[in-house]
Amino acid sequence: MKRALFVSMILLVLSAFLFSSCKQSDKGETDLGPVFKKLTKVYKIFKASVPGDSIPFAFMITDSSLNPVENFCCTLVVDNENISYCTDSIGYILFKIPKGCKKINLPWHYDLVPNLLLSGTFKEGYTLGKSGGKIETGESMAKTTSHNIRLIYPNQEGEFAKKIMTTMIDEKEFIRNILSIEPIPWIVIMSKNEVEKPLFSLSSFYVNLAFDSISIKSNFLFFSVHEWVEVTLSDKLHIYGNKKSNRWIGDGLAQYVTFQWLKSVWPQFFCRDLQYIDSYLLNDDGVIYDLLRWKEAKISDIKKLSKKSHKTEWKISIDNRGYWYTPYFWAKIIDKSGKKNLINEFLLKFSILEVKSQDSAVIILNRLTGLDIKKELIISSKEVHENIRKYWPIPKVPENMVFIRGGVFMMGDSTHKDTSPSHKVYVNSFFLDKYEVSNEQFCKFLNAVGNEKEGNTYWFAEEKNKQIEKINSKYTPKKEYENYPVTCVSWFGARAYCKWAGKRLPTEAEWEYAASYAGRNKYPWGSEWCEKCCNWKEDGKIDGYIKSAPVDAFKNGRNIYGCYNMMGNVFEWVYDWYGLYKAEYQEDPKGPKSGSLKVHRGGCYKYSKEWENSRARIGGQPQYSYPCVGFRCAKNVFPIETDK
Repeated sequence: MKRALFVSMILLVLSAFLFSSCKQSDKGETDLGPVFKKLTKVYKIFKASVPGDSIPFAFMITDSSLNPVENFCCTLVVDNENISYCTDSIGYILFKIPKGCKKINLPWHYDLVPNLLLSGTFKEGYTLGKSGGKIETGESMAKTTSHNIRLIYPNQEGEFAKKIMTTMIDEKEFIRNILSIEPIPWIVIMSKNEVEKPLFSLSSFYVNLAFDSISIKSNFLFFSVHEWVEVTLSDKLHIYGNKKSNRWIGDGLAQYVTFQWLKSVWPQFFCRDLQYIDSYLLNDDGVIYDLLRWKEAKISDIKKLSKKSHKTEWKISIDNRGYWYTPYFWAKIIDKSGKKNLINEFLLKFSILEVKSQDSAVIILNRLTGLDIKKELIISSKEVHENIRKYWPIPKVPENMVFIRGGVFMMGDSTHKDTSPSHKVYVNSFFLDKYEVSNEQFCKFLNAVGNEKEGNTYWFAEEKNKQIEKINSKYTPKKEYENYPVTCVSWFGARAYCKWAGKRLPTEAEWEYAASYAGRNKYPWGSEWCEKCCNWKEDGKIDGYIKSAPVDAFKNGRNIYGCYNMMGNVFEWVYDWYGLYKAEYQEDPKGPKSGSLKVHRGGCYKYSKEWENSRARIGGQPQYSYPCVGFRCAKNVFPIETDK
């Protein structure tokens, strides 16, 4: 989300940057020369490739109420030549401007408005001026239009485009209901591009179909709504005013509407960047922010930001927090005032003002809510940390668990038939225990529930485990072994413990995703073998442990998320039946529907280093209790049952 907000900020600033010099003469002509020069300058900054003898220049022609004007024919005067174009059913025109032209005029009716169309996407970590870009016009693609929404898409994606159109019509109705304003016409180009370079789309919005399904979902359910609301407020109500200082209104309301939409259709969105959100944006760091100071970004700010490293972009400022604090502000004053239609009433009164200043907005809200809005706009990190979950389903990370953000990765490898073929898998976000379940934890479970029989065997093989003893009918870990991983537990016993703890066993895909850092690493700690980072078969000569080690041993062997001993120490049961991999793409796979063996992962203190990697897998009888197999728990971020 951090990167996407940065991209969104670039595009919004470009629109204001380009049209700030667009002037209309007394003769009814709009001088597009300054706009064209700025557009070519922007393309130059991003090294956008413009093949041929002309530069594409897209507009949507609307009336003064921003309704599209169909079949309006106009003539561009480029230097001394006339170039004629007519709008289509949604008011769209794609001009082709000869390179090197010095003057562009557009004879214009005073009640018609030219709206420049420009959107795009950028490769992760892109730095301005480092690599070239391209321009997507969508001329060779299929098109469909409904409810003043235009989708431009690859010819083979017709069925998908129908689904997206249905979603966008629903979005439009949702926006209209909250704002009581008709959203502006919206043009989306959907193309397939790996985004190796920046890509500019001559449309209201651009989506790259090369993304995984969740990234596409994020674009259509999150970013398109935000941009749609903000551009509607900006173009129809001039919400930012002359000083462009009302970001808490424009961006704030856009984000509030988006959050309300996501809460109803995709609540999982609120966990996608949970570690970042919970640890950096919403943590109580004792800082107090005045949202009146949330200013519009400048081109110079964007250039500086783009040159920073990926880690530096995590540094928090009011710019980042504003996207969470301002929607919280709107939710809070609606809640406190008890006025469900507060936004409608505010926009109606604010839109008719000639001067749309911060002070006038505050005065209107004071009257409508009975609150001191300037005080409400001063928000502490403590207040947000304690109260934001009243309004949106932002999960909390359970104690001694870590949040694993979901995504796509390549599962398996070609080193062995059991790990082949390597195949693409999508995993939803989930929580995972930092540590393997300890003897002390498992004893609490046994004392609460008992050692029951399942699969014709007991959950816990008391006679095999030498680290737990039963005294007066109570299970107790032997001294100094309280924090060692429990073993001699059947798969059924591991599953029973997880259910008792309000958790579940991780799937094999989840386990590998976490152990390999989403497929990036061969080992939890990195790509190179480290003999001192885990407990493996060397009889204690290197790590000091002949058999198992405490669950919090080998700090240097943690994975990127902070989980200990995902490699070595003891194998770990996972949810899946053991079976050969399928080659096709899968989403949240849970293995074969049946089998004779259950998978355990991660190697152990008895096995050589060939087994101590994130892809190696082995099967075991689920009713059997192995002396070198333990487990750790996982948990859904949202309560969706996976283990029936």
